[in-house]
Amino acid sequence: MTTEARRALGRGDPLAVLRVTHGAAEGEALALRGVALGQLGEYGAARALLVRASRDLTARGAALEAARCTAAEAEIAAAQRDLGGALELLETASRELGRLGDVANAAWTQVTRARLSLLIGDLPGARAALANAGSCPDCPPLVRAVIEIGLAEAAVRELRATEANAAARRAAAWALRAGHAVLIAEVQALVDALGRPVASLWHRGAASEIALGAVERLLLDTARAGRGVVVDGLRRRVLARGVAPLDLSRRPVLFALLESLARASPDVVSADLLLREAFGVMRSNPSHRARLRVELGRLRRLLARRATLVAADGGWQLRARTGDVLCLLPLDSGPGAPIRALLRDGEAWSTPALARATAQSPRTVQRILGDLAARGEAVAIGHGRARRYAAPSGAGRIASQMLLLAVAGVR
Repeated sequence: MTTEARRALGRGDPLAVLRVTHGAAEGEALALRGVALGQLGEYGAARALLVRASRDLTARGAALEAARCTAAEAEIAAAQRDLGGALELLETASRELGRLGDVANAAWTQVTRARLSLLIGDLPGARAALANAGSCPDCPPLVRAVIEIGLAEAAVRELRATEANAAARRAAAWALRAGHAVLIAEVQALVDALGRPVASLWHRGAASEIALGAVERLLLDTARAGRGVVVDGLRRRVLARGVAPLDLSRRPVLFALLESLARASPDVVSADLLLREAFGVMRSNPSHRARLRVELGRLRRLLARRATLVAADGGWQLRARTGDVLCLLPLDSGPGAPIRALLRDGEAWSTPALARATAQSPRTVQRILGDLAARGEAVAIGHGRARRYAAPSGAGRIASQMLLLAVAGVR
């Protein structure tokens, strides 16, 4: 029974697992049912079954199987966006699996850790975990495929389209070799996403949508041989040939002013518009205008050798020293954009998890979630401390990471 169930997991058929293990009460069968339910998004029931299975297996002296249950429970915690609990369980599972010689599943826990690191924006941590997973000498094709998916996701966040596409191609080859239906579908979704627009490019007041490959070419061309200036709103920096990038990620007011000027360049932007977009001022007074002049003076000094900023016709004008000003911006911007992006992964997030992932205060996140829910862009699930938020289209999504015990059973 368990052999047939493991094979069903290996080919991505969780319903067959539930059918085969129906009525079984021993630890191995409970663990397999738990993973299958996890793949189908029934996280509460899945986690309860895995805890029961771990206790039964530990009592019978099956330490390796119990450690695999802990690793699977960690993945469910990750899918529930219980980030702290998931990291703790992963640490325990990774240490125990390594001690017991299960290098393949130990590598899998590192992959899960990497994907959590990507969620919270820790790219160095994600790459370190993926490197640890890739050093496994006997990784099955399924693990290799998910390592490559992680590398592609890291490359996307670093705006490296060439690297991301290469990793996606390797992931597709490993997924086909593994023959896992859910994984093959996830890789295809990744390949499709790499070809879709990811940013808006503003030039002389007009915007066009561009894909990741075009973003990479634009940034490389500007650094190597380009003429003009690129205001990179994806990283909040300014690029120009012959000078170091100007980092404004910690200067939100200055970057807001620069973004408004860059979108319209070389046209003049009125002082009232700058005050509205950078400071949120709807009716200005002399104090507001004095502050605007101070901030624009700071911006002018920082832009030296890259662009000129001059007062003209009751407003301000940004000009590149050579060529034009280009402005690269996310397709989705504004205070709620990072939260909307996280909700689009299809999982249900708690307020503390979103606050940790976006480096914002829980109070700020709660206010944004309230606005998103009022506009129908987020759905609240549960009440009190158990409340979670998800995108409206997330219901019924099959979790893509719940694949662990297939590694244990099908080599």
